[in-house]
Amino acid sequence: MAVPPADWSNPLDSVLLTGTLVRLEPLSRDHTPGLLNISSNVRIWRYLTTDASSPAKMGAYFDRLLCDYDSGSALPFAIRTLSDGRVIGLTRLKNVSREHRKAIVGSWLEERAWGTGANTEAKLRSSAPSTSAAHLSRQPPTVMARSTSTSKTRTPSL
Repeated sequence: MAVPPADWSNPLDSVLLTGTLVRLEPLSRDHTPGLLNISSNVRIWRYLTTDASSPAKMGAYFDRLLCDYDSGSALPFAIRTLSDGRVIGLTRLKNVSREHRKAIVGSWLEERAWGTGANTEAKLRSSAPSTSAAHLSRQPPTVMARSTSTSKTRTPSL
């Protein structure tokens, strides 16, 4: 039996999501300084399709993120640690397809957060509520062969 296209809000509803290590906050311009502080590390962008390692590139990247959110094709969150309240990266559902009820989840984090479990928790938190509430039928993995993953589960960083 065919599943009808999703009837999701546009833009997608965004909420605060809290785990045991991190809190995901709906992305806003207020997060720019924290993300800019960590984005200059070129190792973050080595295997990604985007490079936001300079203030100008981060500005353009941020504009695209918010435009994608406004159009309903993405749901971005800033990742903040619970232990000290620092912004350590970004995660998002992107390439949201209402017709096929699917999305891709991806993230990037500051280097010192790599291997801490923050990336895995952020991806699980960002996708779990949307999967159940929006009835996503699938979230295809997008593992990059050359990637030196930021988590032990070999999830990609987008």
